[in-house]
Amino acid sequence: MSIQGILGRETGLALPTSRTDNESPEPATHVSADIKPGAYPVYEDVELDGEYGFLTQIMYYHDSLKRFVESGKAIAPLFEDLSRNTQSGSLLKGRHTSLAPAIPLAQDLLSRLENRNPLPELLQIEADILGHYSYDASEPTLFGDYTDARQGRIALYWGIIGFAALWSRVSVGAKTVIVLAHELAHAFTYLGADKDGRWWGSNDFAGSQAALVEGIAQYYTHVACKELDGRIPGVFAAYEDMLRRQSEVYRRHLSWVKEFSKEEVSEAFVEIRRQHKVKVAEFELALTQARPRLRASGSPAASAAVTS
Repeated sequence: MSIQGILGRETGLALPTSRTDNESPEPATHVSADIKPGAYPVYEDVELDGEYGFLTQIMYYHDSLKRFVESGKAIAPLFEDLSRNTQSGSLLKGRHTSLAPAIPLAQDLLSRLENRNPLPELLQIEADILGHYSYDASEPTLFGDYTDARQGRIALYWGIIGFAALWSRVSVGAKTVIVLAHELAHAFTYLGADKDGRWWGSNDFAGSQAALVEGIAQYYTHVACKELDGRIPGVFAAYEDMLRRQSEVYRRHLSWVKEFSKEEVSEAFVEIRRQHKVKVAEFELALTQARPRLRASGSPAASAAVTS
């Protein structure tokens, strides 16, 4: 199943391509996705010193340097034995007979890469810097207002995605899937219509607390990456690696994953979204209220939290 298919199933929200109401035509939902160079403009305000160009070049050799240190330590005694063996004279003639100088250099390079990794600083920015979801904030804000254009735009910035993948030592493909899932989750939670045909108004989406807007997108990114891991090896591990470096806004969903079922999260979110501009505390209260409501309805999934 595609990322879009997973998100539609798990959120219980739909991005209809067309629909006609008896009274008013509902315009099609359109979400475009573009690959762009460089990084989202907010990244331009982050200054990395000139050493990062040099370190990024070395980063390409990270795994080779690590293997060299490990294997170099193992075979160093062989070189010492060869230097003392008279029968190896022709082999060693004109050659270095010790790995000793090279191993510490490789270790120092690895240490520098570890200590100067720029990702912790970059990912503490409370903005989506690897990709971005945008929309027209001047659109009507009332739920079910069929004059709303219902359009969203996703931009994936291949330059910073590649940079982050390199410094995370994960594949560019896995990193791209994570970013796309997150931005698509924004599209679903904003533009997705519930069973009554209601969605979030633009100003309400923009005016809701960042911890909720990013938290719910991260929640569904978690769910999507977990399901996709079997088909895209390493994508969930890459998501977890990225998560541990991010700010609290992008980690608020972890308690929701642990304590609530997917059905409870969907029920609470669809309900709280109707209150327009929402704070994360209001959503978390709605989560606790969703469980008894679902149990009363006989839902078997009311207490089964997501397997993390």
